[in-house]
Amino acid sequence: GGQPEVERRPYNALYFILFVVLFALFLTNLFVGVVIDNFNEIKEAQDGWGFLTDGQRAWSDSLKEMASMRAMRLASPPVQAWRGSVFWAVTQPEFEVLFMALIMINVGFMAANQHPGSDELAETLQTANYTFTSLFALEMCLKVVGL
Repeated sequence: GGQPEVERRPYNALYFILFVVLFALFLTNLFVGVVIDNFNEIKEAQDGWGFLTDGQRAWSDSLKEMASMRAMRLASPPVQAWRGSVFWAVTQPEFEVLFMALIMINVGFMAANQHPGSDELAETLQTANYTFTSLFALEMCLKVVGL
């Protein structure tokens, strides 16, 4: 016999390292799996409400209640004849489509702003801004008069 030699069997060290790493990964995976499983059980049991604060629950309840409410009655036409024609115009679906299209075009013009940009572009965008503001103010006035 003789004295044992240091680091004589490197496979033992490799076995120890693999055992520690794999055991740590296994325990971590097991822990995460249990946590996720418990989370899913709580979520299913409370239909997702278990993780909301009281304020968030109240907000969600009010949104659900608002979504389930019925619309108010339709506006009746005004008595004056000239207001009746304005009422008819502003209640047409085409009126809403027209102003929705104007809103989309306005968004496009607002997105076209550049820094630094040319003077011509700035002037065109300013003119478009004034035009759209005037059209939207006209829509507001027509709805106030007609409705």
